[in-house]
Amino acid sequence: MTRVALLSEAIGVGRGDVVALVGGGGKTTALLRLVEELAGVGWRVLASTTTKVGQSVAEAMPVALCPSCRPPDGVANVPPLPRTVGSACTARVSRDLAVHRSLFVASALGSDGKFVGVAPAALEALAAAVGPDATLVEADGSRQRSLKAPAEHEPVIPGGATIVCPMVGLDVLGRRIDDGTVHRPELLRAYAEGDRVTPDLVARVVAAPDGGMKRVPAGATVRPILNKVPSESRDAAFEIAMAILSETGELVDRVLVTDIRAERFEFVKRARG
Repeated sequence: MTRVALLSEAIGVGRGDVVALVGGGGKTTALLRLVEELAGVGWRVLASTTTKVGQSVAEAMPVALCPSCRPPDGVANVPPLPRTVGSACTARVSRDLAVHRSLFVASALGSDGKFVGVAPAALEALAAAVGPDATLVEADGSRQRSLKAPAEHEPVIPGGATIVCPMVGLDVLGRRIDDGTVHRPELLRAYAEGDRVTPDLVARVVAAPDGGMKRVPAGATVRPILNKVPSESRDAAFEIAMAILSETGELVDRVLVTDIRAERFEFVKRARG
């Protein structure tokens, strides 16, 4: 296990990367931490979502509403919007990034008070036009649950993603598999051998082709994040990480064991050879 000072270092974010956060257990917290770290060293960081996100992002960075970045079908409770990225939006995003170093882009503010995301293709076009040093996207929803299994239409990952991070909050270990604990319990039960969340269940869900590995773009690296790991659960988290590595082959080269809010970032890498 390797301990580092930064989440971006644990993930291995490089210039030009597009990092997609999926699953549950702290996606927004991870996104905001990455923005803070990368913008703090002078990078121009473009952040967004392809689903919805709460207004906490507006407390961390400026928000640009780009109505021309049409949201994914069925996500937004707003009228249909054009599919192309407007030149005015591109110019504003480029200008704001130059001034603020970090910027969150949404297509609208929904009636529920959350920022409505952008279409994956629109985000890719926008990033290509403005050339940020890194692009971060919350590409899934979990209703603030620490563990989920994706529905048929999930996750919504941009095709240009270079790093995909399936997330799980290990505070869910030992808890009953029900709607008050996990997101989409009816889907998670297909992986379970009992009625509670176990380390084996977490590893199976993250490693499953229709779970944490679902819709990963060709050529992308998957780096799962086991979050909300207190010190006393570190050994159990390490065992989960090793199980994920053994089940996923070369697609996953490292698994993170973190407590993002406590600023503890560790990872275990696949052994070479």
